[in-house]
Formats: sequence, structure tokens, C-alpha cells
Amino acid sequence: PPNAVSMIGGVANYDFKLAGSLIIVRLTGATLSGADKDNYTLTSVGTTTANITPKTITPAVVANDKCYDGNTTATLLSQTLTGVIPPDVVTLSVGAANFANPNPGTGITVTATGLTLSGADRGNYTLSVTTAASSATIFPTPVATASVTTAITCFGGTGTVTITATAGTPPFSYTFNGVTNPTGIFTGILAGTNYAWSVTAHTCLLSGTLTVTQPVAIPLSGKVTYYNAANTVMSGVTVELKQGATVVQSALTDG
Repeated sequence: PPNAVSMIGGVANYDFKLAGSLIIVRLTGATLSGADKDNYTLTSVGTTTANITPKTITPAVVANDKCYDGNTTATLLSQTLTGVIPPDVVTLSVGAANFANPNPGTGITVTATGLTLSGADRGNYTLSVTTAASSATIFPTPVATASVTTAITCFGGTGTVTITATAGTPPFSYTFNGVTNPTGIFTGILAGTNYAWSVTAHTCLLSGTLTVTQPVAIPLSGKVTYYNAANTVMSGVTVELKQGATVVQSALTDG
């Protein structure tokens, strides 16, 4: 009868781990088994070839919100891959990302296209899809006005400026002459030209300038006249207050 001998056990390994075709596979640690195994010696084991298929991984993107700018261009907060085997170095590259439409709104679909793999181990993987979707908000540009709500009534005095947002997505942040607050009311403002002001809502910015005026300065002058009785005693004093050349008040005091 034929001898009863078989080969068992051992570990088979590819010559390298990279994806590819006809990669040599070697078996090590195999032994002989069977009733007649002692009649034989295992001197070597033949090799074979096999393929390592690239692993399929899944891309994902998260889009940033943006301010209305009239176009559909989007930016990404993150772009990730699911299924990469550590410590392989593989990253996701994106060709372009665009909103479905350019108009302000919430939950607008953002599609990332031209997805490819980068990194030293990219050849071991393949993408399940070449596009990925997210959603984000396009905020409208705020609409606002800045005005002097309490006028300066005296030369060198102060007034109040109010910035009012009439459109946009709250919350709003108001800035006047480098000072920012959430109310848009700024007090103690001196006269000046081209004060810078702005309104910000979700990073959307509207800016402008404002001139704050004051009354024209009017020169004031005083006059004191002495009256003497018998050339020795002052009988009275006249005081005049002038605006320019006009006497606006005159008073006589007793000596």
C-alpha cells in the first residue's frame, strides 16, 4: 500500500505586505504527519504566488460655514478616512468642494470631488467612492447703519453713536473706533472725521466710516470798566461778555 505521509502546520507569509499581483508566498515551520512520516525528511517547501488586493476605505468630509460671497466655493473643516490600518500613512486629498447653490441658507449640501489618496502607503488602499458630501450654512452679510443719536451740543463736548443691524444672522458684534460691544451703543464720543465702525455676525463683516460733528467754537472775551467817585472811590464795575464782537451780557456791580 502507498505510504501514509502528509505535511501539516506551518505559517505562510507573503514576501512583502504591499498590494500587488503574483507575490511570492512561503511556508515555514511545516512538519510531516502520518504512519510513515519517519521514513521521510522534509528538506524544503515549494513556494507559490498570490495577490494582495488593495483594501477599500471610506472617505468623509466636514464643510465649514461661510459668509455669502456670490459663489459656491466651499472650504473643509476636516477630511478623513475610515478603515486605514495603523501605522500606515494614508491621507485624503480633495480636488474641490462646492455648495449646491451660492445663496444664504442652512443645511446646504457641500460636495467634495476629485478625491484621491496620498501618503507613503496609499498603494495598499482604494477609495470606496471618489466624492463625499457634507452640509453647511451660508450666512448673509449683515446690513447695518451707524448714526449720531445724541448730538454734541457744545464745542469740546461728547455725544452718542448707535450702530443698528437691520439684517443678518444674530448674534451681532459691534465695533466703533476700536471698541467692541454687543449693544452697538457708544457713549462719550468726541467730534471727529471718518471714525471706523463695523458689524460682525458669524465672521460676516460689514464696515463703514462715520463723521461726528460739533458746534463751531465762538471766541469769548470780557471787559471790565472801573468807575470812581471823586477820583478816589470805585462806585461800580461793568462786566461785558462777548461772542465775537457782539455783547451778549452786561452787568454793573456796586462798588
